[in-house]
Amino acid sequence: MKSMDGRMRFAPDKSVAGYATAQRDGFNWRVEPALAGYARLEHRNKTNGNIIPVPVCATPAVLPGVGVMVAGYDGTVRLFDQLFEKAYWVRQLTAPIYAPLLCLPGGDQVVTADISGTVTCFSLRGDVIWTCTLDKPVYPAMEILRESGRIFVCCFDGEMTVLDSESGGIVAQASLPRPWFAERAPKAGHRDPYASPIQVGPDRVLVSAADTVTAFDGEGEVLWRYVGTAQFRASPTACLTHSTIMTMSIDGVCSLLEANNGKLISTVELGDKIVASAASSNAIAAIGTASGSVYGIDMLTGLQTWRQSHGSPFDHTGFSLLPDGCFICTNARGNVVARDFTEGRFLWESSQLIGLTDHQPRIDITPICSPNGLMYAGSYDGALYAFVFQERTQ
Repeated sequence: MKSMDGRMRFAPDKSVAGYATAQRDGFNWRVEPALAGYARLEHRNKTNGNIIPVPVCATPAVLPGVGVMVAGYDGTVRLFDQLFEKAYWVRQLTAPIYAPLLCLPGGDQVVTADISGTVTCFSLRGDVIWTCTLDKPVYPAMEILRESGRIFVCCFDGEMTVLDSESGGIVAQASLPRPWFAERAPKAGHRDPYASPIQVGPDRVLVSAADTVTAFDGEGEVLWRYVGTAQFRASPTACLTHSTIMTMSIDGVCSLLEANNGKLISTVELGDKIVASAASSNAIAAIGTASGSVYGIDMLTGLQTWRQSHGSPFDHTGFSLLPDGCFICTNARGNVVARDFTEGRFLWESSQLIGLTDHQPRIDITPICSPNGLMYAGSYDGALYAFVFQERTQ
């Protein structure tokens, strides 16, 4: 099994500390998990006493054996225990947090990026290790080159920054291609890039902006560029085994590229808009379209290997992986759906029904699953969910 050969926006090792070396065979990932923990982020108005739910937009950081770090859209960062029964600490940042949290190598530090452009590194005790202030909003997920410790951060208005993970210092910055409508429709043009940077080699990161993907080395130098057929909103996915990249533009065109030089290998047209981020597992890319269809594309040949008519990731969320390499995503119903990577076969769909009268049971973000048998998700209504998987018996 080569589930770790894929790189994607919601790669589990970016959100789960120690993921790469963890044991993954202690749980049955193909049986629907049970809801075991629930909490709700709320803000109480001190003047009138009204309670306002705090949206959870960012995929959390999982710290096996410690807990889970959660960021709210009110700018708060909290470290909870594994089932949300208590919060160990709360820290207040300056702006809402949308980008997924990033676990650094070593597992004892987590990086957040808020929409004011402030990037902050926290210890597990809630101490601030460093901060870096960029001048533009951060919405895409961050990427890290683990060998060099370089963090790639993309900001709206077409800017990419490379940070040193030990100090937070700026290593390099680059201006990215702008959408054709950036000047004529500045409100829409401002919100680019939305796709996240993706590692495509030991010292190489791919950044999608406007209709162009650019490969950078760890020092921020341009290696190559590829111009697609339309704007990229979905983050690409990479297969490290075959050194290939799959990009998806909003016109439904999927392009398979060579990671080393950006050479086009093949294209497939899915005939539908694509804004959800893809994932790759065992050399199969899972790609979802706006109408709900899910496709499996071979990362060596670019040929379609399977198609399912429903279960695409909701809006601008994306696919992630279970520890056995199967795909998971949040569907339009607001539930997590799991699919086998070999043929896209449906495995299970989550349930968040807990019998509360004021509870909206939908999930709105991409879930993340830890090898210790726990899966986490959240909602724009402030809900936090922890699911447990069935343990395997000897």
